[in-house]
Amino acid sequence: MLNLKWLELEDKELIDGYLKKYKPQISELTFTNLFAWRRHYKLKYAEIEGYLCLMSFENEEKPYIFPLIGDLENSKLQDALKTVVAYFKENNYEFLIKKVCEEDLTAFLNALGLGYVAQYDRDNSDYVYMAENLITLKGNKYHKKRNHVNKFLSTYEYEYVDINSENKSICYDILNKWLYKKEGDIERYKDEIIAIEDMLDYYEKLDWIGAIIKVNGEPQAFTFGEKQNNETAVIHIEKINQKIDGLGEFINQKFCEENFKDMVYINREQDLGIYGLRKAKKSYFPYKLINKYNILEENKQI
Repeated sequence: MLNLKWLELEDKELIDGYLKKYKPQISELTFTNLFAWRRHYKLKYAEIEGYLCLMSFENEEKPYIFPLIGDLENSKLQDALKTVVAYFKENNYEFLIKKVCEEDLTAFLNALGLGYVAQYDRDNSDYVYMAENLITLKGNKYHKKRNHVNKFLSTYEYEYVDINSENKSICYDILNKWLYKKEGDIERYKDEIIAIEDMLDYYEKLDWIGAIIKVNGEPQAFTFGEKQNNETAVIHIEKINQKIDGLGEFINQKFCEENFKDMVYINREQDLGIYGLRKAKKSYFPYKLINKYNILEENKQI
């Protein structure tokens, strides 16, 4: 029996318990991300056999689950997945798991048994960088990034400000400026705007940290991130005035330097198949990609 309930702020302690114990790699699996994007995902959850099951109904005719969070080496994984498969069949849904990282793929396929296949989802692969590289920008391959940072520093007066309860409203102003520049594309960013606003509205209850950059006295950029585990930080949001040369490189470098010097890796999330975003993420020379897969029944399509 799958007793699903809508994910709410009151579920933070329970969900954090699973995330901290089992340390999933993918960027989607922090409570901040799940809560902020819960309306986009239409996200529900249930506990099954000691596993946390997160289910998205963003497409109500074709829901999917995230990878179950729990001990993937335990034989109970098979029982938990049987319960989920039964739920899909009872409701006439096609079975689908999304965002399974490559490292966990075998465990899920073995537990499901014959009749299921994996499908590579390149657009959702996470870009993971060495924290030291993003902070120091050392070496020939980063010389263009250093040049952009140096040009910014030599051209503008800046102020780096940690986000707090008193100044978080500044981010709404920057967001509005950023949206104004998008003109006809505003509808495309609707769900992201809602996620950012939820992160700001519930700042005191969530675990993210952030920074604002003022340029010549005017707020022009902000970024949000958090520590996912004791090795990896995740950058969730970065919004900048792209007309200011070097501002993007600067806020990336400065935010990591101020907050994540003790981290080994920094996950800057996926590119969603957007050409410009993919080019930008590749330009920082990722240490690795966390490749993600969909698991579905044979002869079915997403």
